[in-house]
Amino acid sequence: MLLPQYLFQWNSIQALDQISTIYQQQWYCVVSYVYGAVIVRHNLLDHDTSTPNTDWQKSLVWSDIILPDGAALRTYRRIAQRLWIVNWVPHLSNINGTDFFPYLLEQYLARGSVNLLCYAVYDEKLWLWQWHLLREAEKYLQSTHGIWWTYAQDTNYDNDDMNNWDRDAMSRACDPTIPTLMMVCRGVPRQEIWSYHHREQLRKYGIIACNQWATIDYRAGRETRAPLRVRTLWLESIWRLISDPRKNRSKFWVSFVMMWKIIQMIMSYVHDKVRSR
Repeated sequence: MLLPQYLFQWNSIQALDQISTIYQQQWYCVVSYVYGAVIVRHNLLDHDTSTPNTDWQKSLVWSDIILPDGAALRTYRRIAQRLWIVNWVPHLSNINGTDFFPYLLEQYLARGSVNLLCYAVYDEKLWLWQWHLLREAEKYLQSTHGIWWTYAQDTNYDNDDMNNWDRDAMSRACDPTIPTLMMVCRGVPRQEIWSYHHREQLRKYGIIACNQWATIDYRAGRETRAPLRVRTLWLESIWRLISDPRKNRSKFWVSFVMMWKIIQMIMSYVHDKVRSR
């Protein structure tokens, strides 16, 4: 499997320290997340070599830090480790972008001034609804953290280069004397690929780029976190399906796919044990 050697093993506090260290060393940092639905859709469970073979896999593993997001990934790790099937890292924390990005922002604000950017893709069919979500999320950040973001968009859906307007917006927003946090809200896998292809520009403006569109949905109120008891029982995917079936039905389906992968893994382990007797 591709992921174990790249996943961040420790907690949010240590993730913040790691990001700060990388940022001080190279004056930019790319933060990515992986969760159960993503690794199923992109066949990372079936990828037996440590060599990435798609643009998204390359962009993902070349991120400066990859944070494990969600209970499904931790469940797979725990079972695989106990069955001695996969040489997993000793421990995985659930570091999801919805909770971690505000923590990252708060810690940098506590140290001084911060630039805040939101970079999203323009989709003409969804633009009015998308703009509403972005504005609601911005209001949340302003009321909670007292900071506004500068918003830039990719006005050409098929072109990965930022146009002049976007460059100007980033140039105005990015004071080179203070850190800049940017939410790259383009969806998987586009946001990871975009961040990788624009590493030189991220360095130029001194940016910590966090690949996470889902945070907008939560901060805008489109989706809500499941109650703690539901999350403790690892039933948050069912909660999301009920709260927004149109958006989350595919994620709910891949949860079953991942459970089937786990069952296959257990069956294979039992079969090998029986044959060895």
